[in-house]
Amino acid sequence: VTTSEFDALHPYLYLINSSRALSSDPQVPALAPDDPKLSWFLPERLGGLSNAAFAELLPRTTVSFEAPVQFDQLDPTQQAFVNILLDSWMSAEKWQNLLCVLLGTAGTGKTTTLKCALQLLTQRGMQKYVVAAYTGVAAVNIGMSAITLHELFQLHKTVATSPGHLQPLSDVEMDAFLERMDGAQLLVVDEVSLLSKLFLKQMHDRLVEWRMATNRHDLASLPFGGLAVILAGDFGQLPPIANPASWS
Repeated sequence: VTTSEFDALHPYLYLINSSRALSSDPQVPALAPDDPKLSWFLPERLGGLSNAAFAELLPRTTVSFEAPVQFDQLDPTQQAFVNILLDSWMSAEKWQNLLCVLLGTAGTGKTTTLKCALQLLTQRGMQKYVVAAYTGVAAVNIGMSAITLHELFQLHKTVATSPGHLQPLSDVEMDAFLERMDGAQLLVVDEVSLLSKLFLKQMHDRLVEWRMATNRHDLASLPFGGLAVILAGDFGQLPPIANPASWS
């Protein structure tokens, strides 16, 4: 909680009732003083977990409370988008050439539509998809284990003498990228309004590098290395962070 958030809450503190969980309550078991779980909340210098250890532990202890999105909960336009994806999934040729744009202002259900589509595609045999966004805040908001595009594609590795051109990944970086992309059949990108033409080209170049590293030369000549891509967002929001000459 930030200072400003606490200050905003302060006048209403009397409404918050503190309570003590009873050790006899089976829903809230008491922890012994030497329970290792207590170290999860301590800084490393006081015997707590390191950042790396906590990051490894988190996926194994986090429980998702999101309810599945039902297809009949979508409006006709959203259902039509999902049906386009499901129809394309039935054809290998259509799928490797799939480039979709999902647009809508805030609150119109873009994330809900994507979650429903991914659930149905998974039920139909899709084994892996990758979700990414331009900013970390958007990645957190969209969920689905999303990460930032810069982290995914290592876009900080540009050629100093030729701005915009990417350096090839090192062997260690490529191994990490291969592990992250192994088996990926779909890339979902949020905040499309922030992506310039140059940014999209960098994504394409990195995916081509991935295809070449995995000996899929047949797909390297296709847009985004033949990986199905969904670009979601709202062009009425923030424009690309780049010079106007590189805007789409």
